[in-house]
Amino acid sequence: MDLEQNEKIQTYLDTVCSQIKWRDMHAQIRLELISHIGDLVEEYEKNSIPGEDPINKALSQMGNARELGKDLHHIHKPRIEWSILALAVFFLGFGLFILYSLEVNSLIFTESSSLFAKSLIYSLAGMLITVGMYFFNYRRLKSMSWPLYVGALVLWLCVLWQGSSINGKPYLNLGFITIDFAEIALFFLTVAIAGIFTDRNWQQPNYLFKTSGLLLFPIILALMSSSLTTAFLYALIFLIIMRTSGAKIKDIGITIIFPLTLAILSVVTYPHRIARLFAFFNPYQDPQGAGYAVIQSIEAIRSAGFWGQGFNFPIGILPQLHTDFIFTYIVYSLGWITGLAVVVLATALLVRIFRVSRLVKDRYGRLLVSGLVGLLLVQFYWNILMTVGLAPLAAFSLPLVSYGGSHLIIQMTTLGLVLSIYRRKDVAATTTVNHT
Repeated sequence: MDLEQNEKIQTYLDTVCSQIKWRDMHAQIRLELISHIGDLVEEYEKNSIPGEDPINKALSQMGNARELGKDLHHIHKPRIEWSILALAVFFLGFGLFILYSLEVNSLIFTESSSLFAKSLIYSLAGMLITVGMYFFNYRRLKSMSWPLYVGALVLWLCVLWQGSSINGKPYLNLGFITIDFAEIALFFLTVAIAGIFTDRNWQQPNYLFKTSGLLLFPIILALMSSSLTTAFLYALIFLIIMRTSGAKIKDIGITIIFPLTLAILSVVTYPHRIARLFAFFNPYQDPQGAGYAVIQSIEAIRSAGFWGQGFNFPIGILPQLHTDFIFTYIVYSLGWITGLAVVVLATALLVRIFRVSRLVKDRYGRLLVSGLVGLLLVQFYWNILMTVGLAPLAAFSLPLVSYGGSHLIIQMTTLGLVLSIYRRKDVAATTTVNHT
């Protein structure tokens, strides 16, 4: 007996689903109900009494269709992860407050318009994008994985060839905004790799060779873009997604050998990178050169005290206070207690995002969240650790707090995707259930 074609059962299922407003759950609920009805029908057929219809009896056992639909609607209605949204809004507001204080105290040197006003616009735009991404069905991105990967590399090459260059890094100039394309590419590559690895079987031959290529090409482009941090971050996110998808440690080690060798060569062949690395181990060896910024940051944080020194940061002792060293300014001005609060709240945000990866039933969603949380985790902690001398100086700003248009938009898009995944965490991959 094909229950999926039975008119009585279809009418019952249609009535149940008519009470469930979220259509994304309809297919999954229909399959689950058909499975349950099928079990009841089989049981009643074994103990059937002549003249009784097992299907009618099974449907009667299931209960009133409308009442069942209302109960399922309450259980499965889409929800928002309010803690992630609240923490994101806090960091946005806090970042705006810090940028305003930097501007008021003449600690931002720029000939352009107010960075605070521009950051406010970026923050509002980012919030709108987050809301839009929440309602967007992230699963649509999976079928676009290969076009996203190839498209990101092709556009990256075009930007390297024709784009603007700022401090040796390629930027995409759209007239009204100049975008750090490496940041954009990193986001799209993360989305692409999560989709590509969703259906990957690590037992098949030649997969490691192909996987090495997926890792290597973006790293080469990142090094050509004078962005060692992008190359490092992409490699780390790639390996996180690879491991989450089921790859063995041995496979990861084989995959990373050549890209790691290339990265090491890119460091040792550039004197300023070697100097920065040595400054991490002993900044006082070159206190007026490579170690200067590290020493000044450590001293500023050390002198902050519990409650800070107020908004009177000495002018000119540290560059990039609004981006790379904004955490130093926060601690100096508002004290160690505020710095600790930032670390705790950042950790809480990352833990809540990681929790989504544990709750989501969809494999693609799980891989995507693992990559996205890796993006934010490295940037949060690296920025904080480098200001206190516990990590080498790198171009990592403090997410959601530091100034940066393209950075902020990508970070808010990332959070919007996480919220979209949480919204659909109970939607499992569609399977077919047959009762004959």
